[in-house]
Amino acid sequence: MMNNIRRSLLYVPGNQPAIINSAGIYGADVIVFDLEDSISIDEKDSARSLVKNAIINRNNLYKSNVELMVRVNHLSTPFGAEDLEEIISVSPDSIRIPKVESAEELIKVHEIIGKLEKKFQIKTRITTVAIIETLLGLHNIEEIVKKGLDRLTGLTLGAEDFTRDLGTERSIGGEELLFAREKLVFIAKLYNIDAIDTVFSNVFDLDALKTETQFIKKLGFTGKSAIHPSQVSEINSVFTPTAAEIENSVEILQAAAEAKEKGLGVIARHGRMIDLPVIKKSERIVNMARKLGYFEEEE
Repeated sequence: MMNNIRRSLLYVPGNQPAIINSAGIYGADVIVFDLEDSISIDEKDSARSLVKNAIINRNNLYKSNVELMVRVNHLSTPFGAEDLEEIISVSPDSIRIPKVESAEELIKVHEIIGKLEKKFQIKTRITTVAIIETLLGLHNIEEIVKKGLDRLTGLTLGAEDFTRDLGTERSIGGEELLFAREKLVFIAKLYNIDAIDTVFSNVFDLDALKTETQFIKKLGFTGKSAIHPSQVSEINSVFTPTAAEIENSVEILQAAAEAKEKGLGVIARHGRMIDLPVIKKSERIVNMARKLGYFEEEE
């Protein structure tokens, strides 16, 4: 059973069986099998078959708490419809939809997924994550989310295509992405879905990756995509609460519970007032810690 945590989302090319088979050992919360950009046209069919087989054999390849997501090709390509047909038949956990520019696009994909779930008698509801990769997609982002909430559980930024559309290049500081990142996070938080940051392309500079991940966490992102296994642990470390944060959050929730039991309208701890946002943040931290197994001994 998935733990629904999406700190790290590791892209795995669908045409490389060795990487597909070993992808589960790196600790990523989500494995994103890629059928789109990393796959050449003449390998689309074989990649689809390899990914389909991996999902069928998930119990032998991956831990039960790992989410299996598939990035399909866009419906406007000759491969998108067949990707959905074949992949939905084996019930992945989620579908990552590229280059979403309008609510109508997303609705069409959702309708196809719904029909295929019925066709293949899929018992679980397959969710989606929309990739915002163009200026038009960013412009329409709220409408996309509002009309896609029946399945949509996350947004992610596709920075390479976005900067190309913007007419600029990615920089180390990422200044050119600041507005897009802030808008994506704002809409994701407003509608209570995941905000997933773009990949960090320099797989050899883990220090810079950590710096960027710390920065996007401050912006409000809940996770980050990775293109190399070495990036997973760095991303996880940033998005994993520390022991001190967990202990502090537990104490805050205990203080809140005691105040409620005593009928007190004001909650104080160590001489400081505790308001609702602090309680909500503590709940999120404790909930994540629980999903990560920090409280297994209590269960």
